[in-house]
Amino acid sequence: GLTYKYSNNTATHTVPNGSSSMCDSVVTLDLTLNHSTTGTDVVTACDSFTWIDGITYKYSNNTATHTIVNGNSSMCDSVVTLDLTINTVSDKSISKSGATLTASNASASYVWLDCGDNYSEIVGETNQSFTATADGDYAVELTENNCVDTSDCVTIMLGGIEKTSFTNNFKIYPNPSNGKFFIEFESMQSTISVAITTVSGQIVQESTYENVQDINLEITEPVGIYILEITDADDTNTVTRIMKR
Repeated sequence: GLTYKYSNNTATHTVPNGSSSMCDSVVTLDLTLNHSTTGTDVVTACDSFTWIDGITYKYSNNTATHTIVNGNSSMCDSVVTLDLTINTVSDKSISKSGATLTASNASASYVWLDCGDNYSEIVGETNQSFTATADGDYAVELTENNCVDTSDCVTIMLGGIEKTSFTNNFKIYPNPSNGKFFIEFESMQSTISVAITTVSGQIVQESTYENVQDINLEITEPVGIYILEITDADDTNTVTRIMKR
């Protein structure tokens, strides 16, 4: 009637009249007890981690346990405790001042990327700040706590109005856009000619409008920088850059 928690080869028990000849039978116990084992799974991961229990953890955890049935060498259960540290890139934001972009995260290492060139690395640009020398969309790849993440792309427009002899007040919006642009004049225009070209000079579209105050434009060509030239009835014009993204 005893419960044994450890191996034992000395215990005996007498069974009265237990033999075939009705004499007492003395039984000696030869017991080997195997025990379940415990262990700790120490893991460091970025952002999230899916453990052996099938759960995806997004935060550090040192309390989760999982039992592996017959998991140790003696075919007893094995109980594993998770000791998980989740690291992240703490801040991916960028501030913009003119043509200069600055990563807000001061604890990371940096590689600046050209979003318009399939996120290619910009050679030599590994400081916290980056100053663009051309219009485009830029992002920064940050490495912190052995984790890597990338900021959103930020648009830099260096050009604005490149040259003008225009006397009519107008505005172009939104710029950048998804390809649809609106030109709004302060007053009615008798004749307006609009030409859009690529930066290499290839004509994308040319149109002339009469008696208009608002013009809707749409660029169906690929994303990029385009040159917009507006000429009025007095043959004065303005040239500016617009971006489709």
